[in-house]
Amino acid sequence: MEHQSSPFDASSPFDAFYTTIAHIVLDQIGAILPHAQVNRDFVFELVLQSLPTHGPEETIALVVQFLLDQSSFPTVSTEPVPPIDHATATTTTNTDTVDCQCCFTSSPLDKMVTCPADHPFCNDCIQQYASTQLGEHKTQILCMYSSGAQCQLEFAPSTLRSCLSQDLLTLYERLTQQKALKEAHIEGLEDCPFCDFACVMDIPLLEVSMFSCQNLDKCGRISCRICRAEEHPGRPCDAVEKPRNSRLEVEEAMTRALMRKCPGCRFPFIKEDGCNKMLCPSCKTVSCYLCRQIIVEENYYDHFVSGSSTFSESSL
Repeated sequence: MEHQSSPFDASSPFDAFYTTIAHIVLDQIGAILPHAQVNRDFVFELVLQSLPTHGPEETIALVVQFLLDQSSFPTVSTEPVPPIDHATATTTTNTDTVDCQCCFTSSPLDKMVTCPADHPFCNDCIQQYASTQLGEHKTQILCMYSSGAQCQLEFAPSTLRSCLSQDLLTLYERLTQQKALKEAHIEGLEDCPFCDFACVMDIPLLEVSMFSCQNLDKCGRISCRICRAEEHPGRPCDAVEKPRNSRLEVEEAMTRALMRKCPGCRFPFIKEDGCNKMLCPSCKTVSCYLCRQIIVEENYYDHFVSGSSTFSESSL
């Protein structure tokens, strides 16, 4: 008897995933507006378009408001950032060059990636920025334009799929799926601790304590639903010794040595290169990478004067 049902389709896991979530969201919208006279197929398409960007809960709110208004989606009451003026906007062709709004190198327009407000960025900058954001488990890749008013519009998933490397795209889709699953609050949903496979378990934990991963090509391992270790029949969870991975332990020790936590908000980050003046990506607190204290000097670089314990060539 099969007791697990996967929300993923083997041939197209990303699209099938959102289709499954969309049906759940559609049912919840129907419960909120049981007497609404609407075309279910039309609403389903709205849900599918909104899910990758907004997630299940916000999608429900947006679509419900749309159905109540019967006019348009609600808009955010913020001043719009005008599209960038390319100076040749009326005669621009694919052979014209524009400046990347991050590194300011010139490239043909058809080689650029643009946000919804038409701010252009080169592929290298998009790749590096997306790598940083996804490395911090952030799935919203926002426009980096900051001349005057910050844009902060989100790059469309279709845009990211057309420009990200295969590794980054795989990570982006996996994190997006995980976020949507978490926000959907699907009853009985469990996942494999060793890969990305997830499914609904309809059998109580006391009856079946093992989780069989159905991602047979890449994983297929059986784990304990209680302690999430590999199956250990006949032994209690606290008697299971987790296998040691010396290489992993060394890598984790190196990461701990390099990692710093913002003295303002405790947000963790790692310096890849550049000077020792660190700007927290979360709260924007400026701190010293070496002494780990908030830099209080009005001129930040006074903190790194020659002869002090915080002076080094990488401080400049």
